[in-house]
Amino acid sequence: MDVPGYLQALSLAEARTDAGQWAQAVTLWQRVTEQNPVNGNHWDRLAQAQYESGDYAAALGATVAHVEHIADAGLLGGGGDTASYQPVRVLAKAFGGSGDQSGTPALTPVPQELIATIEARFRTTDVSLPSA
Repeated sequence: MDVPGYLQALSLAEARTDAGQWAQAVTLWQRVTEQNPVNGNHWDRLAQAQYESGDYAAALGATVAHVEHIADAGLLGGGGDTASYQPVRVLAKAFGGSGDQSGTPALTPVPQELIATIEARFRTTDVSLPSA
């Protein structure tokens, strides 16, 4: 990763977001998420910028991509432990538009097709976290 380029893009993305310059923020947050796709905050900020610029489908896509990265890392309940993963709760939180996620579009109730897609992705994820 080009660390100086990443840090510059991150700084500019935050500045454009703070200034409400949503179109520029979208471009910058896309660059930031490409360079560091594992930071969930970056995906949230991309979704916020897309939402604020009126691109609701892209905002939803960024939020789904964030959930997929979590699934890929095996963090939706831990390596196939479906008992601790509740897709309806996770997705409702992601798409509920709660006060702490003001940039996330509300999608309630969460469509069953979306739940099934994310749940299928989770079930195929075979990543185990190291034991403590």
